[in-house]
Amino acid sequence: MGEIAYTTLLATVGYYVTVITTFRICRYIALRVLPPALQRIAFEFLATLQMCMTTFENGIVFQVFGIKVYSCVLFFFSLVSQLEFGIGRGNPSGVLVDFFTGREDVLTTGALLGVQGLAARLAFPSAQLLRSALPCPIHRTFSQIWSCISYLKVPIAWGLWYEFLASFMHGLFCANVKKRFATAGYPLAAIATACTTIAGLQLTGMYFNPILASAAQLGCEGATNWEHFIVYWLGPIVAAFLLSALNGTWAIPGERVVPTVATGLEQDKNSSGS
Repeated sequence: MGEIAYTTLLATVGYYVTVITTFRICRYIALRVLPPALQRIAFEFLATLQMCMTTFENGIVFQVFGIKVYSCVLFFFSLVSQLEFGIGRGNPSGVLVDFFTGREDVLTTGALLGVQGLAARLAFPSAQLLRSALPCPIHRTFSQIWSCISYLKVPIAWGLWYEFLASFMHGLFCANVKKRFATAGYPLAAIATACTTIAGLQLTGMYFNPILASAAQLGCEGATNWEHFIVYWLGPIVAAFLLSALNGTWAIPGERVVPTVATGLEQDKNSSGS
């Protein structure tokens, strides 16, 4: 490994450790100082912001270290999100399903979607600020790049289909391996996330999460805002509603039954279906 690659690796590890540690501390504080209703809002904000900031760094990993290391990183952080996010989802699809099926009121739904949007807007500037503080030439170069090119490389109809299909099949698989295998289902779900992302990486970027796609791609050159919302919002949300319609047989997408892990964080016993 060359000196530049070694420096980049250390900086990337530092970035990830900083993000994970910071957000773990924030969740710890939120559990102890906020009432349960506000804890849910806070966890949603933290889950979305952490997920987006991690995704931005994953892009550097892919460009510098290649697809194999990138695959391992996708697996690891999918597992982290399942175990760390708790009552936070970081995905508007499940929130909208809960609202339209009467399980969530309009005020809570609005608050959850609002903090997701706020976190998505803050994610890239926060990632750039952290990159600029790292002693790594590549990270500092990336910290000065504020433009982007859309990952949407296929016609709109095909992009919509790919994002829908990925969201539906991924949600179907993950919900059921977790129900069937309990804790052992979480690494299987993480493998599914990595494989699904890689399979569609050169088609749409394969986000299968509307808010994550918007944080990374909204306003990028090569796709209009309307095209963005049709592909990255309509597809996953329709998939979420179809999955929820199968609720008698399958778990609702985004449902979390988080195993106890040595994080020092308490699970919210009042949460349901999140």
